[in-house]
Amino acid sequence: MKKHLKYHLSVGIVFYLLSLLICFAIDSSYPFIASIFIAFFAFEISVYYFAQKDRKKNKINP
Repeated sequence: MKKHLKYHLSVGIVFYLLSLLICFAIDSSYPFIASIFIAFFAFEISVYYFAQKDRKKNKINP
């Protein structure tokens, strides 16, 4: 987790900014809250993806 932290944070920030622009474009009522949820889910998916990749690399069974 620690070695991929910069990647996870950059994914979260990029998704936050993109979803914020999209929410403003569609005139959402709460664009900041929606963007935070989307960024959090993208962050979690990236964490899960790299955890699975490291498990397969190290051949660790769940």
